[in-house]
Amino acid sequence: MKLLSRRERQTPDIRSDSLPALDPRADVESEFLPCPLSDEYALTIHACLTQQGVEHDELRVSVRTVGASPSGMDVYAGFIKVLRWTPPVRALVVQMPWVERRIERRLRQTGLLQYSHFGGLWFRSPHLLAGELPRN
Repeated sequence: MKLLSRRERQTPDIRSDSLPALDPRADVESEFLPCPLSDEYALTIHACLTQQGVEHDELRVSVRTVGASPSGMDVYAGFIKVLRWTPPVRALVVQMPWVERRIERRLRQTGLLQYSHFGGLWFRSPHLLAGELPRN
């Protein structure tokens, strides 16, 4: 009884007609497009704000780089422009420290803070909306 036996390696029969023709013009795409970090920040911030009950037409979120950290990573800041003063927007502004901590927690979960730093949120309200603020 023979337990071990040697087998010869079989080399595949390579013929020119058996290989697919490689067209240098045919690009293979993965369907995944690279997304800048600022877009990822904006999506995360916007998702947190909508969880607080703020609608899409009440605020505008944009994210820009505002500098570099001592370690060389870009620092991103979120800029929120108030488009309409509604009760959910006013409640959001009052609770802003809590909301900002929540956004930072979600950013840590996404892993964005491994490649960049978050510089916080900045609010801006056009002077035309100043008349809409309720006087209490």
